[in-house]
Amino acid sequence: MAFDRRVQAIRCVAPLGTRSVRMKGVDQVTVAALMSHESLDTTAIYTRASQEDVAEAVVNLTTG
Repeated sequence: MAFDRRVQAIRCVAPLGTRSVRMKGVDQVTVAALMSHESLDTTAIYTRASQEDVAEAVVNLTTG
């Protein structure tokens, strides 16, 4: 029951909820499932990478 209420709370504020979940490192497919999105395109609207995200990814990919 508590889990259902938490998921409902995230869905109520979809843009904020998806960004918050992504900031915790949850992958986009799982975010889509949590938000009951039928398409990853819908989730992508709310989870666009910031310039900081891209910069961090470049650093992570280019350092050993």
